[in-house]
This record gives sequence, C-alpha cells and structure tokens, in this order.
Amino acid sequence: LVYQDGLVTGRLEADKEGYLLISMPFDPGWKAYINGQEVEIRSLDQALMAIPVKEGHQELFLTFLPQGFNEGLLVSSAALGLLILILLGRAVFILFQRKKAGQPLSFALAFQSIKQRTFLSKRKTKRGDMDLIEGDEEGKDPL
Repeated sequence: LVYQDGLVTGRLEADKEGYLLISMPFDPGWKAYINGQEVEIRSLDQALMAIPVKEGHQELFLTFLPQGFNEGLLVSSAALGLLILILLGRAVFILFQRKKAGQPLSFALAFQSIKQRTFLSKRKTKRGDMDLIEGDEEGKDPL
C-alpha cells in the first residue's frame, strides 16, 4: 500500500475470496474502493480495518474525510460571509455619515475610519505593569 496526499492506494492479487486486513485504525471517515466500486470497511476487533476482497487482481483506493468536516466547512464559510457583510455594512454606514457631513466619499476612507475607531488605545509597559494610555479621537499616538 502507498500513502500519499490523504489517499491510500494499492494493488493486490487474492488467491481466494476473503478479507484484506489493513493495520490502520478503523474510523467511520474512511471509504474504500475496489476496482472503482465502493465496498464496506468492517472493523476488526473494534480497532483495525478489514476490507472484503474477491479472488483475482484488484486495485484498492482508500480515502479519508473526518466526520463533521463538511458541516465545519459550512459553518466556517457562513461565519466568514457574515464577517464580510458586517464590515461592508459598517463601511457603507460610515460613507453615509460622511455624505451627511459633506466629507469626501471613498471606501478607503471608510475602512480607515473603522481602523481608527477600533484602535482606541495603546499599551505601554512600565516596570512590568501594563498602563493604558488613551489615544485621541482620530487614533493618533498620544506619545
């Protein structure tokens, strides 16, 4: 068997029908294919993988996808999309505020305002303690 990039491949010649024992831990995320057809992987002693094989020459492919991977990917993508919407919404809100105030409009200025407003303070170490030094409203360094 050859393991490369999350895929296990191999060729085998079986003298008779039986099971191929693979000394890798059984996990429901594994999928086995023999000659392109998916076959059931059985757990041997609740530890190793046993794959049914027929007599003759066969090509084996094993793939692994952890349980919950697709759900995790979906949740992460949704969270990223929500973050992007929040940032764009904030930028549009700042643009409307600037328009009302008669200031120049640009997304670059809106994002710069977001950055300045979120950076309200700097931290300075003094004798091992952390002292908070407030910045001005424009986010400029008070030192």
